[in-house]
Amino acid sequence: MLVLQFANGGNLRDYLSNSFNDLKWEDKFRMAKEIAQGLLYLHNKDIIHRDLHSKNILVHEGKMLIADFGLARYINDDPTISDNVIRGMPAYIEPQCFKNPSYARNKKSDIYSFGVILWEISSGKQPFQSFTSIEAIAIHVFQGHREKPVDDTPIQYAELYMQCWDDNPEKRPEMKTVFDKINKMISKPVNFNRSDTTIISMDSFERAISTQDINFIDYNQFKRNEYKIGSVHKYIWQRTELTVVFKRFDIDPNLDENVIQEFAYEVQYDNV
Repeated sequence: MLVLQFANGGNLRDYLSNSFNDLKWEDKFRMAKEIAQGLLYLHNKDIIHRDLHSKNILVHEGKMLIADFGLARYINDDPTISDNVIRGMPAYIEPQCFKNPSYARNKKSDIYSFGVILWEISSGKQPFQSFTSIEAIAIHVFQGHREKPVDDTPIQYAELYMQCWDDNPEKRPEMKTVFDKINKMISKPVNFNRSDTTIISMDSFERAISTQDINFIDYNQFKRNEYKIGSVHKYIWQRTELTVVFKRFDIDPNLDENVIQEFAYEVQYDNV
């Protein structure tokens, strides 16, 4: 007989279905961190979960708990015990398993699954929910397709889960890196409430540009007449497939701080 902890919030999928509209981004970051912390603990013990998905994440008093270790293995286990059939939920399984059913899953397999969970936390939806069969999902993933970022997803968060579900396992980050990046997001929370005023100084812009947190287009590209001072232009950031905006402004040492704040406000919230 097994004695297991009772989770009063059910599993993560049900929790998102019932509570998503009440969740703020600070809640989503915290949820992501708690799952990442559990997975980091497993990886530090050289344990691979191998079946990570939203129904295997339990919620108790709002706290995330990784569960169901039926397919878990130690890294030094005999590799010949790797499955000859694909087990798990296809939406969370890395493409390598579909290319080679006897592929031995590893830590990067868990990273891939966690990337899908990060997307699910951001959207409140199960991945590929419009698909009518698991075979169709497997083919879709095998062909390199992934879910698209949902509106209002912080760019750093979207970039992180896209790195996690990269087709190439070698390009996926280690769990410690993932955990640290989520921690950084929590230390600098994103606020999407339009009624709030974001205070941004010129020093902040200079630091962001110097650290390449902001990528900018050369001023000469905006010299044409159609690019007037103060105009905002919509573009698609191809790497993330997110909609972003560019706004032309001149650097003036006497520039009023209120102008900078208004610029930041329009870039973050303008309905383009």
